[in-house]
Amino acid sequence: MSDKGQQGRKPRADVQRNRAALLEAAQRHFLKEGVGSSLEAVAKEAGVGPATLYRHFPTREALLAAVLQTRSKELVARRAEIARLRVAWISGTGATGEESLGRLRALIESGYREQDDEE
Repeated sequence: MSDKGQQGRKPRADVQRNRAALLEAAQRHFLKEGVGSSLEAVAKEAGVGPATLYRHFPTREALLAAVLQTRSKELVARRAEIARLRVAWISGTGATGEESLGRLRALIESGYREQDDEE
């Protein structure tokens, strides 16, 4: 099938699942073993073959860039949630101060737990 036939289409569910699994596995491997870790091991942990990995990410640099971009989006989302809680807390609208503080603590702790899990 030509590239034109694929333009504008949403990727199939299995393609999205494979990409997400590759990014998660790569992040774990890069954190544990460094960016020079085996890409074949990343593919194996993700439950896909090396060809699938290279179809999604033709180079190690492309994979690393995608991992960093994903992580960056996660951090931006957390930052936005923290800012939203802070505004609600300061303005007194929305959740009570105690509720906001509890949600803020849970959000921060979840980030610390993720870091500990990745090490």
